[in-house]
Amino acid sequence: MKMPTAPQMSAWDAYTISHEPISSVLLMERAAGQCVDWLWQKYANTQPYVIFCGNGNNGGDGLVIARLLHEKGAKVQVHVLAAASYSADFTINEQRYRSLSHTAYALIDIAYLPSIPQHAVVVDALFGTGLNKPTSGDAAQVIEHINASGATVVAVDVPSGLFVDEPLRNQHAIIKAKYTLKFQTSAYSFMFAESYPYVGDFVVLDIGLHADFEQQLNTSNFYSDINAARKIYKPRHKFDHKGTFGHALLIAGSEDKAGAAVISAKAALRSGSGLLSVFIPASERSLLLQTLPEAMLATSADGTMAGIDVTPFKAAGIGPGLGKSKKIQQALLSLLPQLHLPVVLDADALNIIAEAGVHYLPQQSIITPHVKELERLCGTCTNSIERLEKAKALAVQFQLYVVVKGAHTAVVCPDGEVHFNATGNPGLAKGGSGDVLTGVLTALLAQGYSPKEAAILGVYLHGHAADLALQKQTVETMLASDVVEELAKGFKSFETN
Repeated sequence: MKMPTAPQMSAWDAYTISHEPISSVLLMERAAGQCVDWLWQKYANTQPYVIFCGNGNNGGDGLVIARLLHEKGAKVQVHVLAAASYSADFTINEQRYRSLSHTAYALIDIAYLPSIPQHAVVVDALFGTGLNKPTSGDAAQVIEHINASGATVVAVDVPSGLFVDEPLRNQHAIIKAKYTLKFQTSAYSFMFAESYPYVGDFVVLDIGLHADFEQQLNTSNFYSDINAARKIYKPRHKFDHKGTFGHALLIAGSEDKAGAAVISAKAALRSGSGLLSVFIPASERSLLLQTLPEAMLATSADGTMAGIDVTPFKAAGIGPGLGKSKKIQQALLSLLPQLHLPVVLDADALNIIAEAGVHYLPQQSIITPHVKELERLCGTCTNSIERLEKAKALAVQFQLYVVVKGAHTAVVCPDGEVHFNATGNPGLAKGGSGDVLTGVLTALLAQGYSPKEAAILGVYLHGHAADLALQKQTVETMLASDVVEELAKGFKSFETN
């Protein structure tokens, strides 16, 4: 799913109007209808609706929502921000709403702001994606009044005052929504932690914008949902065999972190690798084989990873629980220049490289740093937007796939593309989750997925498995092993027949 800029969203609307064809009023009706369906399923008429409308088309959306809710029997109040002029579609829908009997409608008097019951559902339809300057004056006062009400706030398309293309701007006059009902596709600013207090949880509503426009849309930002994952996923065929799906090498584990190797290895096998060999300290080999008899042991000519013959392998994953002893450091830095196969680097492997020099990272490799590991590679950051920009610079300069972990994990590509992930939950904020991801990615590479495909699909699958695990666990009780056990259901969701 492409993530257009605000001007591109406006152009998409216009393209749909001219090519479907459909009038702008009917398109507004369609979008508002999707919002009402969501609101009714969530709240029905158990709570009153207080709808705040601006003078543009976002306000027009709010008026259609008000009319449709009123027709369903809900208790609705509409409050409109006073303005010198109103959009044509706003005016049409204002007349339609006010023509109904027993409707509540008022222009907002800043001196006497309307009371908002704490148990009400506030629908924010003040400003949409077209907002191009910070809110101020009466609008800012209304926003602050809504935020102070304590009521549940649902934003239409975008929380009023938030710029879809520019996170963090004008923080003090932005609606703080519990939910945002985003039309057609996600927005760039929704992807950052700093925006969450305003966006809340967002839902993408398909309002039927013309598909041809998206195909020709030029953007470097994408949102990876189930449809994106299904396009990448490669179904297996009846006559495939284990050799078809590659031999993966996993270099992981140490005396005090052998569990990381076991978790990662199990994830690799559960993610479809035809064969898996694990290089692990001799003292921990029995643990691996007892826990996961399907795995094989990788051997080395000199007892270190540098002595492994990598010829039989299609991909390698290096780092989970590896440790940072001098011997490990020397062996890793000796091995990396010899690797001419797809590789995933995580955890201690990245920490060693951060100290030795980023130039050790093989081109086209996938790296999966957490926040601190990323900062060791590219410098400290003051916020998540700066962190993403530094990750992008790292990816482009060294031709890497950088997986920036977070609520919307970003896969940053060597050409500057960013693919934000739609899945995952706070249950992943626990030791072992990264080891699972390394195993998943390594297995996908071994099966012949390109680094870009593996990174996007693997990150989606990892988060999706965590979401499935949450149906049985809570975010507090979820373990990395729970995520591994749900990978099967994750793969099943990619099947289309």
